[in-house]
Amino acid sequence: MVLIRKTWRCATLALASFAFAATAQADFVDDWLKLQYPGQVLPVTTTDAPLQLKFSHPANPTSLIGPWWERNAKLLGDLTDGKMQFTVYGGATLHGPLDGFKAVRGGVSDYAMCYSNMEPQRNLPMSKVFELPFLVSPNPQAANRVFIDLAPKYFTPEYEGRGVYFGNKHFMGYQDIYTKTPVRTLADLKGMKIAAQGTAPEIGEALGVVFVNMPFTEIFAALQQGIVDGTMWVDAGVVAWKAYEVVNYVTRLNLSALHLDQCFSQDMFGSLPPDLKRIFYNNQQQIPFIFTQRGYVDKVEENEQIYRDNGMEIIHLEPAAREEFKQALQPIIESWIETYEAEDLPARELIEDIKRLNAKYGDMTGEELLRLTVDNPVPGLVSGM
Repeated sequence: MVLIRKTWRCATLALASFAFAATAQADFVDDWLKLQYPGQVLPVTTTDAPLQLKFSHPANPTSLIGPWWERNAKLLGDLTDGKMQFTVYGGATLHGPLDGFKAVRGGVSDYAMCYSNMEPQRNLPMSKVFELPFLVSPNPQAANRVFIDLAPKYFTPEYEGRGVYFGNKHFMGYQDIYTKTPVRTLADLKGMKIAAQGTAPEIGEALGVVFVNMPFTEIFAALQQGIVDGTMWVDAGVVAWKAYEVVNYVTRLNLSALHLDQCFSQDMFGSLPPDLKRIFYNNQQQIPFIFTQRGYVDKVEENEQIYRDNGMEIIHLEPAAREEFKQALQPIIESWIETYEAEDLPARELIEDIKRLNAKYGDMTGEELLRLTVDNPVPGLVSGM
């Protein structure tokens, strides 16, 4: 496939380019967090009493992204002149990583981390498309805008069918392989047991590994105890859970996207006056660019230094080895399309839309994409909005 070939050639150079640009773009994040970004703050007209709400997530205190989730929950209070006051429940105090949808649907939480990557494929097939190999843009911020554009047609119906509203997807890294023994070729990987978080089993079969699906909270222990030989994960998770202490190598595959998802209560949103609905809705489209910049782009070099300081080797595959992985995984996308087209889902159309949007946004910076999103919020991420 043309897309896969292009991604293999470009991903490493593109990521380096966008990481290099991070410092130059940092002011847009600072301005946004200070509520000084043009067009960000909307008027609050309601005279209703403040709402006491709950935001929840399962991340531990060392998480690279958890503090930014919590900061946004608090920021929503400032954006609404105190009309939406979120109490934060982190560290799985309200629910674990598998139960975000259930917690929001059942009223345990109003706004939460809802991990589509941990859901069975049958529950959210369109929302899990970026677990397929080499579909995500090599520009991590462009990936966020692609998620937004796709959501009304492909993701929103699945979330609303599960009794919650779609909040956002935010990009947090490319899936790589972290192992105890080096993986320099496809043959080195074959036969391993690899901890994963809902990754399609067909990918494991194509790579010749056995995926052992488990919550990220269990991966460190599984590696330490020898239950698995490695994990398919991203830097943010490896660093937060100190998995670098129990692996020796990372092979940079840029295999698929780790996107983290937020959802919110239909009852909560339905109870809001129009001005607060608009503020909350717009925030959900803007915040992914902040999460990704602070939680991923700004951390690339720092994370790699942590690996080196702990004796890990960072492996970049030779071109021939990359081609070997590409050829092994190439049939996965077409098989996925055939499976879901047979269920009358628009699978091929989704893949084509991803290619088109990757091309449309691929050369834009995070600041340009945030500006576009502030100026032109995408309608339909929640039915009726």
